[in-house]
Amino acid sequence: MEPVFAIPYSEYVVINELSRHLGKRAGFSIYIPTSRQQKGVDFLLHDSRQNKYLRFQVKGSRCYINRNPDNLRRLKYNLWFNNFVKRYVPGEADFYVLLGLYPTYAVLHFLRKRP
Repeated sequence: MEPVFAIPYSEYVVINELSRHLGKRAGFSIYIPTSRQQKGVDFLLHDSRQNKYLRFQVKGSRCYINRNPDNLRRLKYNLWFNNFVKRYVPGEADFYVLLGLYPTYAVLHFLRKRP
């Protein structure tokens, strides 16, 4: 039986996008800490040609429906990154990625019950 290794979806999306643009052919590799409780770093981007690395911290938020759009400049949705501001430590990571997940709504279709 193989052990299962999982990462949060927000980190997966960022890693996948970086891998599409900075691939192995260009000399880049991405490393994920084996401990999910590693403080301050979610993954490393390594440039093997220059032997340098960058530390990334990813913060994700789902969107929330704005119940009172007049208060927030008439936005329909908003994100929740208040926790990030309180926990920010200068120099802990080289890049901070704030990822927001927005829903996509399909056009309403009315289904009829089959006889």
